[in-house]
Amino acid sequence: MFAAVVTTGGLLAMLIVLFWCNQEPATRDAVSMPWSVYSKAAFDRTELEGKPVAVLFFANWALSADPKGGLSNPGISQALADAGFVLMTDDLTHSDANDFDELRHLGFNSVPMLILYPQTGPPVGFDGGTPESNLVAAVELIGG
Repeated sequence: MFAAVVTTGGLLAMLIVLFWCNQEPATRDAVSMPWSVYSKAAFDRTELEGKPVAVLFFANWALSADPKGGLSNPGISQALADAGFVLMTDDLTHSDANDFDELRHLGFNSVPMLILYPQTGPPVGFDGGTPESNLVAAVELIGG
């Protein structure tokens, strides 16, 4: 009886291992793709390393129900990470007028706003009303 239990348990363990090893690799989940806090120094360092950067500018007083306007949801985060973007957030909740200089310089006057800084080409911005499918398609087109 004991030998049958051990044999059955061993076979079950082997089947689990075989099943586990033959699974497709899991894609990264949104939790494993952290959005780091934006700073000019970190941004400049990342660009000097030749990496594309995505900066999500937001404020808790923004008029949308989600202060980030859905721009950091898992599908968008995944597309950005897959394209090689370094993800940063800039919380402008307690900011003064000078903190909006980068947005104004790029021609944007509101938050939330996701700005992509690809390795080549000009920055591209998306506001909180941009559908996820449109943004993901744009990220795939722009690439890193």
